Parts: sequence; structure tokens; C-alpha cells
Amino acid sequence: KILKMKLKGISLAILFFTSTLFAQKGDTPMNTYDMGGKIDFMKLTESGVLVVAGGGGFAGIKPGESQPHFVFKDYGKVKEEELTFIPMSPYVMIDEGAFGKSRKTVIDVVSGKKLFATEEQGWSIINSADIFLPQNKLVITGSHDRKSALGVYDLLDGSEVKLMHFKANSPQFITKPVIIDGGLLIGSNQSLMRIDLETGNIVWENKELSKISWLTSDPSGKEIYAFEKKGDGTRIHKISSTGNLLWQKERKIKGSIHQFQILPNGLACVSNTVSKSGKVESKISFLSPSDGTDLWEKAPTIKDYVTHFYIQDDGILFGLSGGGINKIDFNGTPLFKKPMKTGDNIHVMANTPK
Repeated sequence: KILKMKLKGISLAILFFTSTLFAQKGDTPMNTYDMGGKIDFMKLTESGVLVVAGGGGFAGIKPGESQPHFVFKDYGKVKEEELTFIPMSPYVMIDEGAFGKSRKTVIDVVSGKKLFATEEQGWSIINSADIFLPQNKLVITGSHDRKSALGVYDLLDGSEVKLMHFKANSPQFITKPVIIDGGLLIGSNQSLMRIDLETGNIVWENKELSKISWLTSDPSGKEIYAFEKKGDGTRIHKISSTGNLLWQKERKIKGSIHQFQILPNGLACVSNTVSKSGKVESKISFLSPSDGTDLWEKAPTIKDYVTHFYIQDDGILFGLSGGGINKIDFNGTPLFKKPMKTGDNIHVMANTPK
């Protein structure tokens, strides 16, 4: 059968296939919905709920229902760029405003419920808002009750799990939160913390690690690498899942880290530096997981920007911005007699079965 829905001048026809496919004659819509303003964006979600955004706010429509499933008008007009759809979940985050004045709301499009709104929970400034699955937790950092704060909320019902206020000499959270070995890791300009997402309690805090930009770990989550931007270089720290330093001394790398991959035989690292003329040049390093020292006696000379980087069974394959493809083994020895010339600006590199 055919289900027709009219959305403020826009007609949408959806076909449902049964054992016998037939058409319903006539142009009269089965249901008509007034969205309260111009429609700027529509999307059919994986759950089958049609979401609509525009001058009338943000709304959801379920097939066959005569009334909208939900309508969100708190922020007035909602633009497409203000919507963040969380993959493999029913959650949509609405973000209105700029830094220092932003408001965020999380809506479950399946249930139609508003699960969280920063302004209703007392948040005045939002630095970050991240949703973690399958834990179904929302982590907020920013200013709450005029104090630096971190909050954890349960998106199953929108309840507060933990709200931590930091009083004197408040920390500024600068690390994008990540979940490693079942715990939430987040860094500030004062320390690196691990938080239990179920209770919101701080499990450990390492004050030797401050101003960490980002984190990654091996598949087990027991060996964690923390990256700290320092001047025109980067410092790499290695810690355990209990917050203890595993390297006696951090590894100093010139420039910013562009690629970092943890392999069984070493750590493949691509760093970029900018010359006085503004040219970006990359360097490939292969570091020891045990202490961070360089495993290659002499790194290959590149004098260009690495735009494509692939780990293969026998070595590292990479493509350059100025044209050319080369390959080195895990000892740092070139595997091609000379780089393959391709011309500038490689758009796509891909492995094939042969």
C-alpha cells in the first residue's frame, strides 16, 4: 500500500511491500502535519522515524500516526548543522549557539522524549558534550553554578549519575574524553583523570600528566599513550590503565603527530613540521613500545607531506602530497628502488586483493 504524508507543502510517499502490491488512488494525503514554519531539513532515521527541522523547531513523525511523535520548539528555528545524529543509537543532539553561550539538548527520537537539556540542568557554559555507547552515558564539561564542573548523565532516563564541582584554581578540561579499558579518561591543564562511568567517581588522578591533547591505547587498554602539545613539538607519554607512568622519560617529537599506530613490533609515528617558508614536511619514526626510543638508526628522508599512510604485512606504504608512492620495511629500509611517480595530489589509494 501507499502511505502519503504532506509536510508543509512537501509530499512524501513511502511504499510498503506486502504479498500483494497495490496502489491507493487519489491525491488526498492520509495525514497532514503543520510544522509551524518552513522546512529546511528532513531525514528518515534508522528507526523509521522521520525527523524534520526548520523554522518551527525540530519534530519527529512516525508512519501512520495522525500527530507528530514529538515537537521540540525550545530553541526556535533549528538548522541542519545544529543536529548531531549519534550512530547506531536513537539519540540526536541539538546544539544551539557559539562557545560560551551554547545550549545542548539530547532527544530520543524513538521514544520522543527529551532526555537532557543543559539549561535545565544548570549549565551556563559548555566546553564539551560527548555521548558514549553502549554505556548510554553523556559526559559534560563546562561551567555549572559558576564553577568549573564535570557531569555524567544516564541517557536511559536522563538522570544525573555524578556532578563534580571544582572550586579554587579550577581545572580547564582540554582532552577529548575517551573510554579505555572500561573507564572514562579525560585530561585538564592540571591532571589526567580516570572516571567510573557507572558511579561518576574519580578512580585515579595523575598530576604529572597535564595539558594532554589526546589519548589512544593498545587493544587491551592496558597500555595507554598520551600526547601533549609542547611549543612546536609533541611529547608522548606511556601509562598503564591504573595511571602509572610506564616510560621513565617521555618521548619528544618535533612537530605535530599526524599518524600513530600501535603494532606488535613497534609504534609507527608520522609527525609534521612547518618550515619558515610555510612548507609542511613529514617524518616517519618507528618507536620502541618499551621505552619510546627510535628503533631505526636512520629515518628515511621524505622532504614532503605524507597524505596517505598504510600498514601492510611487510612494511609501511605511504603517498606524498607532491606526488610519489614509497614503501619501507619495519627496519626503515626502502623496499622500492625509487619512489613511484604519480604527479601531485593523490586523491585515493586503496589495497586490492592482488
